[in-house]
Amino acid sequence: KRKGTSEKIDNSQSRIKAYKKLLFFSFLIVFSFSSIAQQKGLFWKKSDSLNTKRRNAVYSTEASLSALTLIGMHQLWYANYDSSSFHTINDSNDWLQMDKAGHAMGAYYVGKTGMDVLDWAGESKKNQLIYGATLGFGFLSVVEIFDGFSKEWGFSPSDIAANAAGAGLLIGQELL
Repeated sequence: KRKGTSEKIDNSQSRIKAYKKLLFFSFLIVFSFSSIAQQKGLFWKKSDSLNTKRRNAVYSTEASLSALTLIGMHQLWYANYDSSSFHTINDSNDWLQMDKAGHAMGAYYVGKTGMDVLDWAGESKKNQLIYGATLGFGFLSVVEIFDGFSKEWGFSPSDIAANAAGAGLLIGQELL
């Protein structure tokens, strides 16, 4: 029995290490793109009008990266824990609200990055707001759905509210 438990712990630890590497490289790619986008090179110069090739590339890249990240997260994190039927929990008083802050900030910054690359493609401000904020809210909401099917955790309505608050803050700031 101990040997099986030890193997399970070793497997969990190796998956967590792999997940951390995936997160590190994902953040590295996003922050590299953000810093490169600040430079005034020809390629990264903002389009004055809608550049459909850029826009299509942005939408395809966002969808692909989001899907790959979520699949990777599911395989590297959630696969280590028992599944259950979908259920909710009330974790609004747990972790000193840091989980909620993380959800709000995550939705805000994923959405802001989505807006910035759409701006580079010359997309209208309205579409930047709609698709950028939706990207941030949607990505983190899928993570919450994963939680809902995990026996260890559960779907948290307060986390969804935090996702909405982060996306709403982004929209509010941009409109002001």
